[in-house]
Amino acid sequence: MKGPIYDKSKELAIQGVKFASSLQNLKRYELANQFEKSVTSVGANIHEANDAESKRDFIHKLKISQKELNETIYWIEVISKGLEITIPQLILDLIEDCRKLLNAIIAHTIKNMQQSKTPSLPHSLTPSLPHSLTPQLSNNLRMNIILY
Repeated sequence: MKGPIYDKSKELAIQGVKFASSLQNLKRYELANQFEKSVTSVGANIHEANDAESKRDFIHKLKISQKELNETIYWIEVISKGLEITIPQLILDLIEDCRKLLNAIIAHTIKNMQQSKTPSLPHSLTPSLPHSLTPQLSNNLRMNIILY
């Protein structure tokens, strides 16, 4: 997945690493490490979604990115209020951009999955089982094959 979400999440990681470095200079190693882990994980999971094995796996990886983004927001709140440090506006803007893009991509993918569901496989996608066994496949099994 190339495009805005990839670029924004990578820039968020880069800016996050720089900010975490400034926290380390203040001897706030644990906060810096926690923040850096979550902020870099956002883009890593988005990047990993490129190799998703299915649409469900794709959505799962993006939802992990959402969780990491939420954790990053948590650490920002702790750092800004607990240490009274101003978070760079660029980081805050990138977080908001990534949040919006992730929500839109996930919603769009789920919508496409729901629209493409069919009760049975097209004949050309029927599993290659002996012809006599093909009618025994339940619709549920056929649906699972479509989704994976």
